[in-house]
Amino acid sequence: ERKVQQQLAEQGGEAAKMQDSVIIRVVSNVQREWVVPTPVRKHFLLPGGGEVRQHMSYRSKAIMLFQNFDGIDICLFCMYVHEYNGSAPVPNKKQVYISYLDSVEYFRPRAARTAVYHEIL
Repeated sequence: ERKVQQQLAEQGGEAAKMQDSVIIRVVSNVQREWVVPTPVRKHFLLPGGGEVRQHMSYRSKAIMLFQNFDGIDICLFCMYVHEYNGSAPVPNKKQVYISYLDSVEYFRPRAARTAVYHEIL
C-alpha cells in the first residue's frame, strides 16, 4: 500500500491528491494442499524420471485494492495467487502463479491506473 501511495505522490497533480484514497489488503492468506490426480501423476514425470508427489502444499492469497469515493470503499482490483515455497517439487519450486486477476476501469486518476496495478503485481 505504501509503495502505491508513494508512486501516486511522485506522479504529482491529481494522482498525488488521490494517494490517501487507495487501500490494499490481503483478504485471504491460507496454507492449502492440492491432491494431485492419479492420471496427472501417471502422465507427467519430474526431470530425471521421478514421479510427481501425491500432495503439493501452497499458500493461497487474495489481494484487493480499494479506493475510497465519497466515504465508500470500492473494490477495483482483485488478484488470487498460489505461492509455492522452496520445498515444493520442480517445476513449482519457488514459483508464484496468478490464478485469477480482475480489475475495473474506475480507478482515479485514470492516467495512474496501469502504473498502480503493475506495482501491485
